[in-house]
Amino acid sequence: MRGPDVRVLQDGSCVLAVRGNRTRLIICSRPYERTLAQAAGHAGTGYLFRPACFARSSNTVTDLIYRAARDPRVPHLVLGRCRATWLVERMNIPIPLPVLLAAAGLDSLHALSRLLPYLKGTGAEQAHTVLREMP
Repeated sequence: MRGPDVRVLQDGSCVLAVRGNRTRLIICSRPYERTLAQAAGHAGTGYLFRPACFARSSNTVTDLIYRAARDPRVPHLVLGRCRATWLVERMNIPIPLPVLLAAAGLDSLHALSRLLPYLKGTGAEQAHTVLREMP
């Protein structure tokens, strides 16, 4: 992401314009808005992450994580798992599926099916109550 990819709206929220094959807009989570807005302000038109780096590849972040010193007490960080965790957290809120699909840059529910075992369970009584409250 470059500085201009971050837009700060009047209400203080940040919108990220993702480039590439899955072009989309993502609303930044509230706890990270201020940090992201400051980083975008400092970056100008440059990159937010590793601004002095001139060689870019699709594995820039992955490579940095792989080469970082590891603490044996901390699990190995895998970006695919980070994305899956992000998706499961939002599916548990719950968030409307069309909103989640758009934010994640997905075209179908197929990619979410592998995450179903990690969702919070719902008892029959809770399902009954929720479904009765729906219009």
